[in-house]
Amino acid sequence: MKNNRIFLHIASYLRRIDKILWLLMLAISVFSLLLLKSVSRATYTDYFRTQLFVTVVGLLASIVITWIDYESIASFWYLIAGFSVFIMLYTIFFGISVQGSEGVNARAWISIAGRTFQTSELVKIFFMITYAKHIAVVRERDAIRRPTQVFLLAMHAAVPVLLCHLQGDDGAAIVFFCDVPLHEPCGRRAAPVFSRTRRADRRLPADPLELRSERLPDQALHLGL
Repeated sequence: MKNNRIFLHIASYLRRIDKILWLLMLAISVFSLLLLKSVSRATYTDYFRTQLFVTVVGLLASIVITWIDYESIASFWYLIAGFSVFIMLYTIFFGISVQGSEGVNARAWISIAGRTFQTSELVKIFFMITYAKHIAVVRERDAIRRPTQVFLLAMHAAVPVLLCHLQGDDGAAIVFFCDVPLHEPCGRRAAPVFSRTRRADRRLPADPLELRSERLPDQALHLGL
């Protein structure tokens, strides 16, 4: 009986996931592992094991994250933003400077358990959350075209760009800069999701028959009733 429940949970999870996204992610991961395997043979440096380890950890983390309500994550945007600024400043003052092949000296890494980690890669994920939340709130207030709000959105985007530049990693700064236009359509879709008022308006009765008796013409029209 217990095994059947586990199987049903797994089957339900597989039905709900974005299969195309997962297939693309797995294909890219396998492709990168194959490339690093060939590089490891040519340079006698085992990059493959390191990449395999972080790939498995990343896939497991992805599964865990899919069980977390992203609305709950977005509600802690101020903590996410604060931690992002802190870890970038920490990298600027206490990070590891790595000399690039083209003479670029970027202090963009920190050491964790003997392994180097580029903090801007983590901040990219946090930036997507905070910036989408910012756009969603501004759209909910119908203030997306106000010059003041446009300026604040620009300042929001300028923070990681400036911090990456101070680290000497202009490549990551360009990625943040180019990532900003992609958030406008994402914020448009996120507005009714991240907004508490709209989310409350979309709550439906537990009993479908109760919906017919309530005076909710907009919801009834939306459901085709």
